[in-house]
Amino acid sequence: METFNPGDIVRLKSGGPHMTVDKEGDLAKLIFGERVFCKWFVEGKLHSDSFSAESLVRVPEDEQKAQAPSKTSRRSKPDDPR
Repeated sequence: METFNPGDIVRLKSGGPHMTVDKEGDLAKLIFGERVFCKWFVEGKLHSDSFSAESLVRVPEDEQKAQAPSKTSRRSKPDDPR
């Protein structure tokens, strides 16, 4: 079974949004079994939950960059006042 560290970018094997591993360690394993705590955003809203480590895969770096939010402006035109 793959192990994950805080800061790793993962997703469910079945698909879904990229998530950041929040914590995974001895205490979490002791209390919740092989659980990995993750956080992610959907439409600007923060979500968090724990998942079975067996249900997660690490997201390759090139795929992480493809889904990363753009740092450019969302203006459609240079003179757009938004």
